[in-house]
Amino acid sequence: RIWIGSLGSWLFLPLLSPLALVAVPSFLERFWNDGPDFWTFHMQYSLLGAPILAFAAIDGLARLASLRHSAPDSMLGVRAALAVLAVSAVLSVAVNPLAEMSTYVSSQTASDIQSCLDVIPATASVAATQNLLPHLATRARVYTIPAQVADRVFQSPIDLGVDDLAIDIATEGNDAQYRDVVRSAFAAGYGVACSKELTVVLAKGLSSQTLTPELDRWLAGKCTGRACLSAA
Repeated sequence: RIWIGSLGSWLFLPLLSPLALVAVPSFLERFWNDGPDFWTFHMQYSLLGAPILAFAAIDGLARLASLRHSAPDSMLGVRAALAVLAVSAVLSVAVNPLAEMSTYVSSQTASDIQSCLDVIPATASVAATQNLLPHLATRARVYTIPAQVADRVFQSPIDLGVDDLAIDIATEGNDAQYRDVVRSAFAAGYGVACSKELTVVLAKGLSSQTLTPELDRWLAGKCTGRACLSAA
């Protein structure tokens, strides 16, 4: 799927050029990794080979033109460029229309998320879901969930004794994993410092376990992700 998507968007013209060999190491490195983020078009890893494939497509088109005509054919280049544009439009709009737009949150949800992050003390150590990390990156101790403590070595942030946990399921998809984290945190003496829509901040030493109705349904396994916002 990665090969077809990467080369097909250039009408497979890079295959006609030896320049495409330059992109092979980046593809092999990507396929060697077993992380799911490397196997999706929604992350930045597809961009590494894109400039190489673009130049290879241009070179491939020039080689194709030289086989057909002794003199350069400008119309062939125009037709090929329009064909590449059409294929890209079909792949981006018709096949998977505006897929990235579905990952954005509303301004109200963003405001709710930020208001929960604001309750975390500046000196506290915190573990958070991936999309919240950039908003907490200025802190001395900040971890992912689960916390990466060494190369390919992960540990529960609760076992590390972090002060706060920030979880937002509106922008994540690992529902089962984060349910386990919330349940383990409650059992370990964490309580709710802030809970709005699908966002919760748990702090060590608090007693409250009151979540929003949306998060209650989510924690009970009655819904997943953003579907919890509209679940009855």
